[in-house]
Amino acid sequence: MNFVLKRGFVTEQDNLHIFAKQVNNCIQARHEAENGETNASMGTRKTVTRYGFEAQVMDKYTRVVYLVFRERQYHSTAFRIKTSQDNPKNFLVHHYNQSKEFAWSRHEFRVLADEVEGRYECECKLWEHTGLFCHHVIAIFEHLRLDEIPSRYILKRYTKDAVTNPDFNRRDYRTTTDDGTSIEYRRTILYSEAVKIINKGCSSEAKFEIALSAFRDANSRMDNEDTEMENNEQSSNQDDTAPETGEQNDIPHGENNDPYADIQPP
Repeated sequence: MNFVLKRGFVTEQDNLHIFAKQVNNCIQARHEAENGETNASMGTRKTVTRYGFEAQVMDKYTRVVYLVFRERQYHSTAFRIKTSQDNPKNFLVHHYNQSKEFAWSRHEFRVLADEVEGRYECECKLWEHTGLFCHHVIAIFEHLRLDEIPSRYILKRYTKDAVTNPDFNRRDYRTTTDDGTSIEYRRTILYSEAVKIINKGCSSEAKFEIALSAFRDANSRMDNEDTEMENNEQSSNQDDTAPETGEQNDIPHGENNDPYADIQPP
C-alpha cells in the first residue's frame, strides 16, 4: 500500500488532510481497476484455436491468466514431440531451435500423459510450483487434441470465481450495512460534514465549544444506542432459549393407563 501511494498519489511534502484524501482516491482507483478487470473477464472473447481445452481455460481463467496461457500456447508450437519407446504414455518434448530465449530447452523433458486417468505431469514441475501449465504440457494437449483438462489442474485462485466463498481472504471485511447501504458512501458523507463542522469550529472559541459539545453528545448517544441494541439482543436470545411450559397430564404412579387392560382374551 505504501508503494502504491507513493507511486502516483502522495509525495513527501503533502499535508495530512491531502494524504487522507489521496488514500480515499487510491482505494477508489483500485476498486475501479478491479471492476474493470472483472467486466473484461466477463465479456465475450474468442479463442485463437478450436481446441476444446483452450475454450475451457478461456471460460475458467481470468483475462490476465488466460493471456499468459495463450502466450505459452503460442510458444508451445515450437516444440517437437516424440513418443517414448518404453511407455506410450510418456512423451519426450524438446525445442527445435536452441535459442537464447529457450536456453533450458536444450534438454528433453519427459511428459506423462494418461488420458484415461487424467494425469498430465512434466519433469520441469512448473505446474507444481506455480499452478500454471508449462510449454511442454500445452504442446502435449495440442498433440492429443485434448477436449477438456481435468478440473483438478484448474486452480481456483486463477479463475473468475477465485473470491467466491474463500476459506480466508485478507480483504474479508464488510462493505455494506444491514440495510444494503454502502459503508463507503456513509463514510464519505459523514467525513464531509465533519470537516465542515471542524473548519467552522476552529474560527472562534464559542464555535469551538459548540462543535466539541456536539461531537461529544453524538458520541454519547451512539454509545447508548449500542448498549440498547446489545440488551435487546441478549433478551431475544434468552427468550429463544427459555424452556417451553405447557400443561402436562400427571399420571399417578402405579396406575395402569392401558385402554385395553379390561378386555379379556376369548
